[in-house]
Amino acid sequence: MAVPGAWTAALDGATVRQRTRRRTPGGNPRRIVLAFLLVLGLVTAVAIGAAWPANAAVTTYYVAATGCADTNPGTDPAAPLCHIQAAANKALQPGNVVQVAGGSYPELVTPKASGSAGSPIVFTAAPNAAVTVGAGLANAFKVSARNWISIQGFTVSGTTSYGIYVTSGSSNVTLSGNSVDHTKDAGVYVSGGSNNAVSGNHVSYAGVVSGNTSPRQGIKLSGVSGGAVSSNTADHNSDAGIQLASGTTGITVTSNEAFGNARTLLPGQSRAAPGIDVRGSGNSVVGNYSHDNEDSGVQDYSGGNDALIANNLLTGNGDHGIDLSNVQRSKAVENTVYRNCTSGINVEGSTASGNAVWNNVAVDNAVFPTYGGLSCNRKQGNIAVSDAGVGTTTVDHNNTWLTTSGTQYYWAAKLTLAGFRAASGGQAAHDDYYDPRWVGGGDFHLTAASPAIGLADPSAPGYVGTDFSGSARDAAPDSGAFEYAGVGSSTTTSSSTTTTAAPTTSTVAPTTTVPPTTTPPTTVAPTTTAAPTTTAAPTTTTSPPPPGNLVGNPGFEVDTKSWSTGGSTSGAGVTLSRIVGGHSGGFAAQLFNPSAAAANCTLNDSPNWVAVTSAGTYTASIWVRPAVAGETFTLRIREYAAPGGSAGSPVSTTVTLSDPATWQQVTVNFTVTAATAGSNLDLGAYTPSAPANSVCFTADDVSITLG
Repeated sequence: MAVPGAWTAALDGATVRQRTRRRTPGGNPRRIVLAFLLVLGLVTAVAIGAAWPANAAVTTYYVAATGCADTNPGTDPAAPLCHIQAAANKALQPGNVVQVAGGSYPELVTPKASGSAGSPIVFTAAPNAAVTVGAGLANAFKVSARNWISIQGFTVSGTTSYGIYVTSGSSNVTLSGNSVDHTKDAGVYVSGGSNNAVSGNHVSYAGVVSGNTSPRQGIKLSGVSGGAVSSNTADHNSDAGIQLASGTTGITVTSNEAFGNARTLLPGQSRAAPGIDVRGSGNSVVGNYSHDNEDSGVQDYSGGNDALIANNLLTGNGDHGIDLSNVQRSKAVENTVYRNCTSGINVEGSTASGNAVWNNVAVDNAVFPTYGGLSCNRKQGNIAVSDAGVGTTTVDHNNTWLTTSGTQYYWAAKLTLAGFRAASGGQAAHDDYYDPRWVGGGDFHLTAASPAIGLADPSAPGYVGTDFSGSARDAAPDSGAFEYAGVGSSTTTSSSTTTTAAPTTSTVAPTTTVPPTTTPPTTVAPTTTAAPTTTAAPTTTTSPPPPGNLVGNPGFEVDTKSWSTGGSTSGAGVTLSRIVGGHSGGFAAQLFNPSAAAANCTLNDSPNWVAVTSAGTYTASIWVRPAVAGETFTLRIREYAAPGGSAGSPVSTTVTLSDPATWQQVTVNFTVTAATAGSNLDLGAYTPSAPANSVCFTADDVSITLG
């Protein structure tokens, strides 16, 4: 979340340590613009940076693991307190800040007072500090009957219950930029209260600890009214990555990535863990990337009535892309659903009624022979309607396609499109059955020849006027999660089928990718960094990117296609645009922070340029120009495992950029071993604390080469 400008200075430059998310094929992870959330009334005053009175005093309490004493006042960074709780006991006024230096703090922290609107009490890791809290205790943080609290930038690992626990009706609590792993219960649990925000966290391996046999969710909200779950990564948890439990309503789940979640991470469990699980009514799941989970990408289960499931990318899941099971009046619209084990969009159950399936693209679902040893023919069809859904579900304006033998539609029986229309009494009247002609290679953007262009109906139930990337849809909108952007939107307009980019082997039983629980990650931030000497380049040059460049849009000469600002500070609204004048050629990319507070600005490849690796050393390079002298800049490569493989450690290079008038080259090397070949590489370039209302940095001539 953006830090309110009136108390930014009190953090002494501290920013939320954003957890960079795994790459999202074909779009910007910051998919739904702030305006959309405002319309829904779900963004708290903290999230939009409401200022607190100018005459209010700001007191910061400093905590450090060394050179400290709990008898100190704590307001002098040179004489810090030893324990976070000691600072919490003093932070009793709205606007107070507790800033924690690097180190391990085996304590359970409970805020003792509430903040106020625009003046939360803030618990934050110090700038660039790795702070681990709560190991071996029930929780790292427990917020009980407190309001307007912000907890940001901490690592929580190995708690004996929930990692971060918000309970007893606490409201307007913001949890952002934290890394939570290997907790015995849910990683983040919010019980009761209203208008809470869980944003920009990385939550993994919940329940995957020695001796535990009970499935646990990564992020769980229960009995919560209003708020947002946004820009989180939830992976390899032993139950749903994100769950909205019974009694939870008015929540927007947006811009998250959920993958690898599986009950079978635990002994004796069976397949049942979805990426996103909705069991409360009146919630919205919009613009998420949920893939390679053990069960469905998005599960809207009994009790989850009146849900909006829109603009999501759902691929490679072990059951459905979207499962509407025993719900009423839920809407699945504008989603892209590809190669899930069983039916792509599924409506079922004895109490199903009044649901809608409109404006989607569904391709090659239910064509796997097996997934994790389980047959994929238990539910068939790109779109399937059964049980009480037959006769009560509306279906229209969808683009479906199969590249191999399979079932096109299911309406109480296996059917072709024509058969579906006849059996359903005229449903799917405007559906088409053609290759959607995606860009391919894991990019789900449409090419100019796609039949999905102009297919959608803007009067569809639950229609959303922006796409997965946050771009406005046309007056004649396109079906699926991605709106065609015109010339330059695609790399090819070939009529050849491009929908086989993800072979069946790309979906595997999650148990094959689980690292030993005896070596849990303590942070998602790169654990190895290097800061080589950078060489200033001339301010003008005509040198092209290196030969053999794997980056398809290195110089931003036509557009910013396949680049995004994913991983930037949630709610800051960081933008990516082309400007005239580059390191070479006529244009460059520029990131801008329009918010009233300092923000992390990240340029990410989207989708990954290196989708399938070979063994060898990859060299990534970027030419960058800072907005201000002395700006810190990082270029990072992350590896994500191929089926059956394990990911290597992320590697980054961090430098200080000295001259806003000079282009500087930053490089980083990453070696892929034979054991992990076939993986994919995620490239990110970022500055952690760009000034408010300012250019973050300018970038050009990005390259990735092998050898």
